[in-house]
Amino acid sequence: MRVLMVDDDPNILELTQIFLKRSGDILVDTTGSATEGLEKLKDKTDPYEVVISDYAMPEMDGIAFLKEVRNRKLDLPFILFTGKSREEVVIEALNCGADYYMQKDADPKVLFAELSHQIRQAADRERARKVDLIQRELAIKLSGVTSLSQALKLCVEAAIEVSGTDCGTMYLLDRNSGSFILSHSIGFSSDFLEVISQRRRNPNTSLMARAKKPIYIRCQDRDLPLQEEREREGLRAMAVIPVQHESWASA
Repeated sequence: MRVLMVDDDPNILELTQIFLKRSGDILVDTTGSATEGLEKLKDKTDPYEVVISDYAMPEMDGIAFLKEVRNRKLDLPFILFTGKSREEVVIEALNCGADYYMQKDADPKVLFAELSHQIRQAADRERARKVDLIQRELAIKLSGVTSLSQALKLCVEAAIEVSGTDCGTMYLLDRNSGSFILSHSIGFSSDFLEVISQRRRNPNTSLMARAKKPIYIRCQDRDLPLQEEREREGLRAMAVIPVQHESWASA
């Protein structure tokens, strides 16, 4: 999980990185001003999931930063750090779209434990909101589809968007032969798909697909087949998620 922390106090930035890094799944990127924070938020290649900001900062305070984030139609969760007895700031922040606020004067262990908890909760709520939106949009699109091919293509696109991955394919499982037939692919090179299609599949894959059991593969494992091709394609991990609808089985 990638988090952006904005504070003009380098000591706070360092402490936040140290404490949150211990959680093992939170990567904190820091900056000393809201202006720099807005520049970092422009990068869409590896987007942040949560923003944490101090309130009292020169040039642009936390409320002004929050307003600018929302003006730019960025819906990511926003957590505001405030000083003691700043109720008016808290009220304004919540009215402007902040998801949560925290007071800096709390015990550091308690503060950062609570911050870690709030980061996860905020990120989970945002993911759930996005998944629900994608599902609703997919349902609307599918209502106007006239062919199975169109429906499968839309499902692949939605799956990629939900998972946040760079590419995806859908295979149909031939129940008689146990082989997989490529239906749709997005993001993979034609050379890689050709190599995959020529390789004889592990029979356990089709058995697990029939049993609706997902398969996760770490592409760094050196004993995997087609390791050279996977590295050339730039794959770090792959997942097979079996789905069954009526008489169709896909993965």
